[in-house]
Amino acid sequence: MRIIDLSLPIDDSVAETHPVEITRWEHRSGGDRLGWLWARSQGIKGIIKHITGKERITRDSFKDGLFLSLEWVRATV
Repeated sequence: MRIIDLSLPIDDSVAETHPVEITRWEHRSGGDRLGWLWARSQGIKGIIKHITGKERITRDSFKDGLFLSLEWVRATV
């Protein structure tokens, strides 16, 4: 059986016929973003705890201040 790879690189900086949207979380900012998303998921109490610093996830919660990097890609095929 022969497999042929028809995939193409996706880049949001190059003009495409169909626009590509890529949202990236870098390693350094990922922990802070996760903390805010977690606080929001907990409702108003979670947001207040996050803002006051009583209960907060930040980049300092992770080794070397690094969280996983993430990418969300929106593309039409």
